[in-house]
Amino acid sequence: MDKEKNEVMEGYKETEIGVLPADWEVVRLGEVARRMKAGGTPSTSEPLFWSGGIPFVKVEDVARPGKYLIDTISSITEHGLKNSNAWLVPENSILLSMYGTAGEVKISRKEMAISQNVLGIVPNENIFIEFMYYILNWAKNNTLSLITDVTIFKHFTLAKAKQIIFPLPPLSEQRKIAYVLSTIQKAIELQDKVIAALRELKKSLMRHLFTYGPVPVDQIDRVPLKETEIGMVPEHWEVVRLGEVTLEEKGAIKIGPFGSQLKKTELTLQGKKVYGQENVIKNNFLLGNRFIDDVKFQALLSFKVNPGDVLLTAMGTIGYAAVFPENAEEGIIDSHLIRIKVNKDKMSPYFLKLCFSNHKLKEQLNMYGHGVIMKGLNTSIVKSFSIPLPPLPEQHLITHILTIVDNKINIEQNRKSALQSLFQTMLHLLMTGRVRVKDLEVKEDALRR
Repeated sequence: MDKEKNEVMEGYKETEIGVLPADWEVVRLGEVARRMKAGGTPSTSEPLFWSGGIPFVKVEDVARPGKYLIDTISSITEHGLKNSNAWLVPENSILLSMYGTAGEVKISRKEMAISQNVLGIVPNENIFIEFMYYILNWAKNNTLSLITDVTIFKHFTLAKAKQIIFPLPPLSEQRKIAYVLSTIQKAIELQDKVIAALRELKKSLMRHLFTYGPVPVDQIDRVPLKETEIGMVPEHWEVVRLGEVTLEEKGAIKIGPFGSQLKKTELTLQGKKVYGQENVIKNNFLLGNRFIDDVKFQALLSFKVNPGDVLLTAMGTIGYAAVFPENAEEGIIDSHLIRIKVNKDKMSPYFLKLCFSNHKLKEQLNMYGHGVIMKGLNTSIVKSFSIPLPPLPEQHLITHILTIVDNKINIEQNRKSALQSLFQTMLHLLMTGRVRVKDLEVKEDALRR
């Protein structure tokens, strides 16, 4: 029974990295490279070496999104190239980061010089450049860990890079695998453009709505405006301090428990939830696994968060806001959040949340944020924020308009996430030969740009 279970399917073979198609090889990176070499950095104290016409690749360039590297943050001169260990990597070579974010990969789209933390790889005739890009991405989560030194930063040497092991299909199948993965990657890049365009639309709408109110663009000349401390707003709007639109009760604006009020040792694996910055920044109140028992919850009842409360990040990454939803677990806020109980007869909590995304309030946040190690807010600062106060029907209409855009952004982000999951699944299936595309018809120039 066990023998049958371990039998390799016909057309496949057992290898040192698992079961692969019989016509595939297992190779090491050094065997399919015409040249592999790291670079060097010219002296940063010599101005004549820098800001020239030669793109200079650092780890942060390789770590940027996308398959191809066209431009770099820094550049060097011919003098810089000659007076350092930097070398010119040809166009259509592989750039592999060796330190920090080790294993990040790019294809160079022009001749580039590289630093000592980047490995330049010129492929030989046995491997297709686009396939090498994808197989190294596969290796990053599979065989690369076998040769990566885990210290403060992950890194590997040239000698170890040459030992990166991976499957190598016939050249024609390499092209087809790369074509399939490239098609999915292009769809992801298209989603990025759609999401970016929607975010720009939201930004433009925010400026329009917070300047003229919810009126069509062709009617803005009919809206009387007035100058205020937060810029131009419709004449019939008020500008008030945030403290004026909260409930008239103690703790209407309250920061979470500090120091001895809530110790790490008092956190439990279940009970009442403790909400933090991650929930607000990601607008996801399912995240997190910090809880307190009922006794501690009763002791910290003044920090309880209720549906409709506006939560504001107060330390480090300040100024993100979210409205606590109806269906969230009962719980309290931690010391990095400020809870705002809004008087709903004056202001919609959702409109107040939008106010924190408005560029004028962001300017106030940046000005008021303080702290030596991390910027921070306190309740006095939050109470003093100047915010617009339109009539409630206009608040609801503005919120409705921007919610439609937010929902569209979420739909497109979910599509992108689905494509990313598909890419990772197909990357694994194609690189292990579990899905074969050798009979797929692909034009010779399908991957050329």
